[in-house]
Amino acid sequence: MSNCCRKDCMQYLSYRLFFIVLLFLAWKAPLTAQEAAPTTAYGVRGGLVVALGRPVTRVGLLVNTYFYSGRLQWNTEWRLHHNFRQYGPPGGGWEVQLSSGLLLGLGESSLPERRPFWGPALGNFAYRHALAYAVHYYGDQIGTSQFGGSLAWQAGRFQLQ
Repeated sequence: MSNCCRKDCMQYLSYRLFFIVLLFLAWKAPLTAQEAAPTTAYGVRGGLVVALGRPVTRVGLLVNTYFYSGRLQWNTEWRLHHNFRQYGPPGGGWEVQLSSGLLLGLGESSLPERRPFWGPALGNFAYRHALAYAVHYYGDQIGTSQFGGSLAWQAGRFQLQ
């Protein structure tokens, strides 16, 4: 490899590292948003998804919602990505991921506050134990669209999904 080529490669890597550090610093505050305790029984959280690397390079949007009443909690998650590089065949395309989950808190109330959205089938209830089920849909342009589901169980600090 010539010196000129090596210099260009190092310059590209330093620009890329600078960009990644800049993105991390710019979005550091929203990354901790899920730790805030809610003041209402419903809420929405959104964000921008940026993945730069191999094998996946994508940009997209993410929206999470939650609603809870007593021992029940309903979580939804919508993701829309444009893949520039992806698993599977070469080329890019659009991808959508939709999830909806229902959670049931069991046992005594043991936590001082809720932090309601961790994922479609996960939540931090004000209850010690929980059961949950979530339905998932994945759609893309390469013919691998599919439905699925997940079951989750929480016993104290132990979670199984």
